[in-house]
Amino acid sequence: MVKSTDILHAGAVIHSLLTDSQRLQELGVAVTPVAFPAEATAPYVCYRRKSLQSAPNSVGAARAAQIEVHCYAPTYAGSVAVAEAVVETLESGIRKEELGIVMRSCCLTDAAEDYANETYLQLLLFNVKI
Repeated sequence: MVKSTDILHAGAVIHSLLTDSQRLQELGVAVTPVAFPAEATAPYVCYRRKSLQSAPNSVGAARAAQIEVHCYAPTYAGSVAVAEAVVETLESGIRKEELGIVMRSCCLTDAAEDYANETYLQLLLFNVKI
């Protein structure tokens, strides 16, 4: 049975998927929640829970979270390659279980890009249901 607090652990599923991704490992991407140390060297991925949504249903409430994933790389092409690997990894991770929590769906809903401090950024926004 899904508990109302399970959605708070969505990051555990995201972390497991990203750190287990062979494609991200091949790209040499480090993964961390919330923030990277200032001295971190790209490529790396940082993710965080941006918001929660709740919708009443017959068994209580359906829970969803918006998860932001920031993909950093020293080149624009590199940032796009990391972003593509993240999207493929997360969207194919349906039914992934971590800490007894199962991800029922994960869908890319928005994306943006930026450049700062000689590093390219792809900002991805996913809607995750537990």
